[in-house]
Amino acid sequence: MIVLLKSKWNALSASDRRIYTILIALVSALIIYALIWLPSQQARVRLDKIIQEKNAQLVQMQVQAAQINALKSAFKLSHSSSAGLQTALETSAKLHGMSGKISKLEQDSSGAINIALASVTFDEWLSWVSALQAEHQVRIASCHIASLGGNTGLVKVEASFTSE
Repeated sequence: MIVLLKSKWNALSASDRRIYTILIALVSALIIYALIWLPSQQARVRLDKIIQEKNAQLVQMQVQAAQINALKSAFKLSHSSSAGLQTALETSAKLHGMSGKISKLEQDSSGAINIALASVTFDEWLSWVSALQAEHQVRIASCHIASLGGNTGLVKVEASFTSE
């Protein structure tokens, strides 16, 4: 096959060989352009657009992170005082339907808030404490839970809360 092509090539005149060489070079250049350079150029443009979008998202996320940090700082400042902690506990108790069950809510000398619940279901208690921790970063410093007997799930709770 190669020998046949060489013999046909050698049988061509010099001007025909130049024309075919130029045509082969042009076709090769067009193939390289169409199959390699053009798709890579289109991919580069697409990636540039994606990078610009991601950079815009990054800037937006950085702004949001700064806002979140500012809000966290303001939130911690509001709960760092005993009055802020007490307000957070009272607000959360109202929101979770626990305010009517609280028989005592007072501040002690260390700044902790002591709460007593005469009768509450254990599940309600756990749900409220979980919400306090998640929503207000309030933690239990100490807690005493006593069953009120029977299979009702009612307990008596005395707890001391602090902020983080």
